Amino acid sequence: MNPLDTGEVFEFEGLNPNPSFSKTKEAPIFRVSFEVTQEQWQDFVNANTSGMIVEAQMKVTEQHAIIKKPKGGKISKQAGIICKETEFQEYAKYVFDTIEPDVDHLAAEVTARNLIYRVCNIESRSELDHNLTSKTEFMGLMQKFNRWSNK
Repeated sequence: MNPLDTGEVFEFEGLNPNPSFSKTKEAPIFRVSFEVTQEQWQDFVNANTSGMIVEAQMKVTEQHAIIKKPKGGKISKQAGIICKETEFQEYAKYVFDTIEPDVDHLAAEVTARNLIYRVCNIESRSELDHNLTSKTEFMGLMQKFNRWSNK
């Protein structure tokens, strides 16, 4: 039996509340959406929710710290662009052939990205904008590339 059809009180666990609002001609609309289990989601799908009003009392039972990943800026964008350039891809292959001569390398753009990740000791390009050491390593890599390309 679908608990939404009974009028009875039922357990509901909403995860990661996400408050939002939108403006309409009549008035703003305020919403809070939650992640739910597949079973709870299916209950809402199966119920006639048109015009339904749900009264709720809630209690926070756990709270986990969410670490937001820093967003990339100018330097990470520059790194993404340079990885698409054929000349930098050739440079990346040259560098990897020098340090790992017996290894078959992946597609050129992936090899270029891997060079930046390895030299700068990063897992994401966005780190280039937020980690001074990685940023410095990237600038040094760009200087070496420029010297190599102007040979």
